[in-house]
Amino acid sequence: MDKIFDNRVALVTGAAGGLGRAVAVMLAQRGADIAMTDRPGTRLDESAKAVGGTVLALEAELADGQACSDLVARTLERFGHLDILVNVAGDYTGSPVEDLSAEIWHAMFDANLVSTFNMMKSAVPTMREQGSGGIINISSVDAHLPKPGMVHYSASKAGVNSLTRSFATAYGSDGIRVNGVAPGPIATERAKRGGFLERERAGTVLDRVAEPEDIAEIVSFLASDASRSITGETVVAGCGYGMR
Repeated sequence: MDKIFDNRVALVTGAAGGLGRAVAVMLAQRGADIAMTDRPGTRLDESAKAVGGTVLALEAELADGQACSDLVARTLERFGHLDILVNVAGDYTGSPVEDLSAEIWHAMFDANLVSTFNMMKSAVPTMREQGSGGIINISSVDAHLPKPGMVHYSASKAGVNSLTRSFATAYGSDGIRVNGVAPGPIATERAKRGGFLERERAGTVLDRVAEPEDIAEIVSFLASDASRSITGETVVAGCGYGMR
């Protein structure tokens, strides 16, 4: 496998399992040194072992801006630079509007939008200083679809799309590219346990749901020099979910 990320450092959030782990593993296989983070109490150590190679695994609550700044500082202390940031961390829980309390609303925005903003804001200064960097944010096809039972989730992911465009515009002249990926249903272990993948598969045009590695491939492309002319874009990768 080509080591297209040799001498590059990637920081992956939400890396304790599922898509985050798949992204970290793929970038490491392609040569990157990996810093990875997830909430306390998750299986981050197991993911670090799966990644192998040179790994820095740190637990953090990403809704805390100082914690995000500390993550970037620890990454720089260990590796000396930061070239790729992949914001995977987030939450996905449903709630009918009539049951959608302020607490549930804010918790979803903290998990999906505030955490992404905090990490981007923390990573930008060092990327500006070195004159290069790539940021990839994980959004969702639900940002584009009416989801009556997921209005807080869909709104938070629409916010991620907006952050992607705004940061791309603000920092493109500094050599920083910012893009996103909007998956549909993904066959993670958590999703399999939820028992809804068969229903979601029926809503796709390709009659399949994505594997975590499918999305990781797109992340890898957006982080690589092959996509050097792309910024401010969010790639929809939902197997045609919602198009029927």
